[in-house]
Order: sequence, then structure tokens, then C-alpha cells
Amino acid sequence: MNRLLLSLALILTTLPGHADPIVNEKSEIRFVGTQMNAQVKGEFRQFSGAVVFDPESPETGHAELSVKTGSIDIGLDDGNLTLQQPEWFDVDRFPEARFKATGFRALGGERYEAQGVLAIKGHEEHMVVPVAIHRNDDGSLTASGEFSVRRLPFALGSGDWSDVSLVSDDVRVLFRITVSK
Repeated sequence: MNRLLLSLALILTTLPGHADPIVNEKSEIRFVGTQMNAQVKGEFRQFSGAVVFDPESPETGHAELSVKTGSIDIGLDDGNLTLQQPEWFDVDRFPEARFKATGFRALGGERYEAQGVLAIKGHEEHMVVPVAIHRNDDGSLTASGEFSVRRLPFALGSGDWSDVSLVSDDVRVLFRITVSK
């Protein structure tokens, strides 16, 4: 789930070579998983990053997104505390998840793919994240999209939590990231 979050935030920028910061109050990183056949929805409330992106030359773009793992919120205090424990995000040892995009590929229209590496709990995995990028009236850019992430390769939900009949391995990540002009 953090993969998508990181990837999407990295796609937005305005000027080639100039890193534009994420506007948190206009951005969101949400996720949906399944526990015992019931949907669990949540979000990360704290993240930061910067993006360099030029729609005329997307392959030269790059970005970096950092998500504060302790800012996870599923709307239940006990659930939030559980997700901060070593079996899940282990926020004391790994306070951040990071996505570093090394390039973008144009798919046509306002659609792109961000290629990069997602790092969570000391594990890294190459990712390709689809994203739609729209220029707003004020010149800022908004990237949005969704993708699926497998949690087990990142040791998210170890021990009894690794039973995929209890908690599904696939987590859908949905994002909307706005970058200032």
C-alpha cells in the first residue's frame, strides 16, 4: 500500500529540473485492504516530498516521497496502535516509508507511469505506478490514481498476521497528490 502512495506523490511537478514540493492540504494517500472478508479503509496523514516533472520530457523526471508510517489511521485507535507495532510497520525502527522515482513514461493524454523503488521496513521493491497528471488553473499539478501492493514482501503483517485468509496480501492504494507551481 505504501508503494502506491510513494509512487503517486512523486509524479507531480511543473518545471524541468526544478523540484516542486507536495501540498499536503490538497493531497491524500488512502488504502483499502481486507480483513476476515471485511474491507478496512485507512490513510496516511503525514507525508512529504518533491517532484521534478516536465510533460514534454517525462523520462527526465524524478521524485522522492516520504510517508510517516506512524501517521497511519484506520479510524480505530486500537487498530492504529496495532499497525504501528513490529508485526506491521514497526514505526519505532522504521518511522518512514520511501518511494524514489527515477523516471516517468508517457502513455498518452494525461496518463503516465512512474518507475522507481519503494522501501518499507528495510525491504525494497521496484515498482511501476500508473498515474493521471492534470494541470490545475493555478498552475499546480495534481496526480491521481490507484494501484495494488502486496504487503507480505515488505513484512507487513508478520506472525499470525501473515495468514492471507485472515488479512489479504493485496492492498489497494489510492492517491491524489498536488504539487505547487
